[in-house]
Amino acid sequence: NLTSPILIAGFLGQILLSLRFVYQWYFVERLRKSFLPVGFWVISVIASLLVLVYSIWHPFKGTDPVLIVAQSLGTIVYVRNM
Repeated sequence: NLTSPILIAGFLGQILLSLRFVYQWYFVERLRKSFLPVGFWVISVIASLLVLVYSIWHPFKGTDPVLIVAQSLGTIVYVRNM
């Protein structure tokens, strides 16, 4: 079911993980200096948690251990960098 809240969370998380680079690019161009703004890490944490929720409860085949490990480790790094 494509309207499942868990599926929507997974898609939204993946979209945000991609869009965080657009956000970072905007700030780099605006400030003419390469860096990662705090918002990049906030977007990363939110997106990672959304994908983690999806990987645990997604409606197609149960849990996905590969996504769980990947997003868990990523979330730890993102929180640390905030």
